[in-house]
Amino acid sequence: MLVAACIPLLLWHPSKAAVDIGLYPTAVPDSFELRVATDGEDLTAILGNLVVTVRWDASAGGTITGQDVRSDCGAYAFYPNGSGVVIQGSYAYYTFLILSIRPLEDECPITNTLEPIGGFRIQGLSGCRRVELVNDPLVTVTNSSYFISVGGANETGNVLTGPLTSGSCPPCVPPVLGPAIARELYYNGPIELFAFATGTDVAQLWSRTPNYQVYSYSLQDTVPPIPIAQTTVYFAVWNHCGMDGVTVPIERVTETCSGPPFIESVNSQWGFACSTLDLHAMVTPNGICTYQWTGPVEITASTPSVTLVDGIPGTYGFIAVNDCGSDTFMIEVSLDTTGCIPPVIDSLSYTPAFCAGEPVILTAHSSSTGACLYYDWGGPEAILVPDGAPTSTVTGVQSSGPYWLILSNSCGTDSATVLLESLDPCTPPVIDSLSSNAPFCAGEALVLTAHTSSADACPIYDWGGPGLVNYPDGAPECTVFSATSLGPYQLILSNACGSDTAQLMITAPYPCISPLIDTLTANSTILCSGDTLRLMVEHQGYPLCTDVVWTLPGGGTVQTEGTTLVRSPFEVGTYSVTVYNACGISTRTISIATTSTIATNKNVCTGDTPAPLSPFVPPGGSWSLNGQPVDSIFDPATGIPGTYFYHLDTTSTCAYLSVNILLWPTLRAGVGDSIVVCTTDPPLDLFTVLTGDPDPGGTWRYGFIGGLLDGIFYPGSLPATTYRYSHLICSDTTAYVHITAEVASSWYPDTDGDGLGDASEVVMGCLQPDGFVTDSTDQCPNTPGTIGSPCDDGLSYTHNDSIDGTCTCVGELMTGLTSPDRGSASLRIWPNPVGAGEHTLRLVGLRGARNEVVIFDGLGAVVALFPAISSDPTGSATLHLPNALAAGVYSVDVRSPGDRQRAKLIVGAP
Repeated sequence: MLVAACIPLLLWHPSKAAVDIGLYPTAVPDSFELRVATDGEDLTAILGNLVVTVRWDASAGGTITGQDVRSDCGAYAFYPNGSGVVIQGSYAYYTFLILSIRPLEDECPITNTLEPIGGFRIQGLSGCRRVELVNDPLVTVTNSSYFISVGGANETGNVLTGPLTSGSCPPCVPPVLGPAIARELYYNGPIELFAFATGTDVAQLWSRTPNYQVYSYSLQDTVPPIPIAQTTVYFAVWNHCGMDGVTVPIERVTETCSGPPFIESVNSQWGFACSTLDLHAMVTPNGICTYQWTGPVEITASTPSVTLVDGIPGTYGFIAVNDCGSDTFMIEVSLDTTGCIPPVIDSLSYTPAFCAGEPVILTAHSSSTGACLYYDWGGPEAILVPDGAPTSTVTGVQSSGPYWLILSNSCGTDSATVLLESLDPCTPPVIDSLSSNAPFCAGEALVLTAHTSSADACPIYDWGGPGLVNYPDGAPECTVFSATSLGPYQLILSNACGSDTAQLMITAPYPCISPLIDTLTANSTILCSGDTLRLMVEHQGYPLCTDVVWTLPGGGTVQTEGTTLVRSPFEVGTYSVTVYNACGISTRTISIATTSTIATNKNVCTGDTPAPLSPFVPPGGSWSLNGQPVDSIFDPATGIPGTYFYHLDTTSTCAYLSVNILLWPTLRAGVGDSIVVCTTDPPLDLFTVLTGDPDPGGTWRYGFIGGLLDGIFYPGSLPATTYRYSHLICSDTTAYVHITAEVASSWYPDTDGDGLGDASEVVMGCLQPDGFVTDSTDQCPNTPGTIGSPCDDGLSYTHNDSIDGTCTCVGELMTGLTSPDRGSASLRIWPNPVGAGEHTLRLVGLRGARNEVVIFDGLGAVVALFPAISSDPTGSATLHLPNALAAGVYSVDVRSPGDRQRAKLIVGAP
């Protein structure tokens, strides 16, 4: 009952009103006040937190100090922040805050009427005075936006007012964003930020999100790498009259390299007259590469091989770069014309044998090539290979004739010609046989093929027959599409030396029967994920001329040799099968669905009454256990624990629902107790506190929500409260252990019994150990008292005895003054006034209030004379001796009205 009575105290009370805030001018120039009001009922709870930021043009100057801030409500103090005025871009910012645990007093609630809570003045403003409360992106990322908490609840409302403008202010144009780009410079590299914006006095900010982690305050910047998991950045611009923002995707560089590129070699070759320079680099890119050449002339090409029309000698460099690194190779290119050799052509040749219309390859043979060669080919036909190579290919040659080559360099030239001639000797062609794909399917292609044993150069194939010949003459194979005419087909094979003729009789095609689909079935229309789908079609029609094409749910097609389609994995949706030939087409569809078994666990106690395995299943299905049908009611007295399946469709391989029945005995929690612990006690197993034969394996909790524990209580780190023990399943009781914790104190040993403890040793505990105290100020643990405490060193000739820094009782040595007429010391003076410098002495034994002290040396000379005034009943006075006395014997004369004392003073050696 005690716990139940405490529960309402833990309930959360929802807030009842939001608080709006505004900024208003006062009669004092550049002075303002903050006013708040609720949009509901009055608030008088604890004002725990208030944050608000004011902004003005940085060009106007101005500052705020603690003396410029006032509070208008006695319940709390309206504080300035510790950072002062913060300049960011074209704006100056200042944040005010309240952190308090004090309640709003009755005379200072927050009501629905705007009431001032505080004010401030900005000193030194000039020019455009435009002051406002803001929630722009800057104060958002610095957690300085408007926020108020009353009674522990967020009551933040609206900022009611806009800019308060005075002075000379230009018109304000709202900010408008232009393009904004964020791109990675290289894989996992820095991010380049670029944006464009228009407007009056626009401030800008790049951040991770609209309210977190600032990256830059510049329109264009490069920032360190951003984690690959982050895909966007946020860009915002704002001024006094508006704000605009956009989420910008980060353009990432995809890693496509297995390592940095490697340049194996770079070589150069001079061209014709040594004015054209060819540069070539052999590089292993290891990924997507970019290339760059450098040299004494500008090179714009970005490929491993470049040709410079106006190349000059000098140092050339080649650079290869990918996402993983780069490589550089330098080469020195020089032109040496010393010993230049003119070219010599030995012969020209061509291959293959000349046939009209066939390409011919011309080749130059040279035994003395010289340097910087240039090949210039010509002839009656077009040269399709560019000049400059020792071979040239001529295509579409129709006539024989002379072809020539001019080979030259800077030292001279040579030329040669070659005559293309027809093949000699010439052999007529011979046709061995003709064949076809007949009998073919009606409406499909008829393929005719020639077989020759003598296929001499330049043969001409001339096909003919009752059908249309679709392939051009000249090929040994001819295809007649959609052939419908039967009868003889003929081939005439000829060349320049003769010809041969052969015929082939084509009979009727296979019979054409229009297909018709009888059935389209599947191994199951509802499959589990991972099953194999088998679709089977049965149709009427001549199979040799019929094609079976399946259309998948995604739009793709599959043609099968037979009538079965197997898909693993399979696509969910509608499948279509089309059976067609030249005479007709037939189509049928089937839908395939998939399902996943809904798996649940159900805890059943042995004492429960029989209940349905699951009351939430569609009707019409059946239950099974281990493949055997079972009833839908589970009786804990006779039922078998295990996984029960509910099938809606007997053709489906997937069950609709599986219920795992877990059978548990009824467990007891035992009886709890109330205990008192000390915060320094060792961990306590709460289960050992329970009585009444509790069952182990339960769960410990505390607090209103839960707070699950492992059953071990750690004093000092866990709260002292009521802990509940129960079993999550089949529990009939709950045990409560109420813990009261006493805070441990620090105890220090008092070895010398003076009531002070030694701080170098501490014992934590709730009970005071023998010989220990709470005071830790004993600087001298083995001497009664501490440094500076009065004591008695047992010596009669010392004064002001006290404990020194070594924890020893010492006193000041008194110098005795012996009166000759009395035989005893009536005057005492200390300390010993020997040594260099001024001394302050204490003299005791004066008999008058006003005295004169005269000190004589052994020869009777006066060494010191000064007054001594004593208002102390003991007759003591302080003497200031301007100079030290040397060791020896002196006389001291103390004179006062009606009295005189004289004594001998012995000043000891230092």
